[in-house]
Amino acid sequence: MRFKRRRSLVPRIRQRPNQEDAVPLKGQLWTRSERNLKEPDVHPLRRALAAVVAAGEIALLGWLWFGPALAIRSVDTTGAHHLTSSQVAAAAGLNGGGSVLAVDGESDRLRLLNQVWVRTATVDAALDGSVAVRVSEWQPVAAYHAGPTKKYFLLSTQAVVLGPAMNVGNLVDVQGPAGADPKVGVQAIDPTLLTALVNIQRGFPALIGQEVAGFIFDSCGNLTLVSKRG
Repeated sequence: MRFKRRRSLVPRIRQRPNQEDAVPLKGQLWTRSERNLKEPDVHPLRRALAAVVAAGEIALLGWLWFGPALAIRSVDTTGAHHLTSSQVAAAAGLNGGGSVLAVDGESDRLRLLNQVWVRTATVDAALDGSVAVRVSEWQPVAAYHAGPTKKYFLLSTQAVVLGPAMNVGNLVDVQGPAGADPKVGVQAIDPTLLTALVNIQRGFPALIGQEVAGFIFDSCGNLTLVSKRG
């Protein structure tokens, strides 16, 4: 005997197939329509207006950069004693005119630090066309000469040769090994040794009541202290 299956009065809801489980169609290429891929059109009037605005901005920037409105009118230098104002401006690259917009304070500061006399430097430009340059110089603490020659050279606290000495004064007299004169901008002796020699000369009178006339060291590293008579 065969039984007939009763149909439900509620319609059956079929589950929506998953796209990942669906079998892809063969032999067909599905792409987006050309209309969707096409970029939206821009009105020609807007294109022309944008070109005019860009050209105006370029012209304005060129006028500000090369025109007289923001040109460098003055370079004020403070703190320089061994360098003239023109030498400081030339070292910083500010002697060629130009615009204050072209002034790069950090780059100009690094150029000034390449000068042997300059210890610190700052460069600040203002929109009124003025550029303020402030420098501090190294102070010589010793006078160095190679061998018995009396051609002295000033040394900074870093033992860097600043230049020839016109007047030794109360500077520490340091005589090195005989040979060629040191070049400006190089270290003549070890900075730690120079610091020790300066401290010895300053503290020697309080210890034994005798002043130091100078120091002599040779190529073998032997150091001799020469005292003044008194």
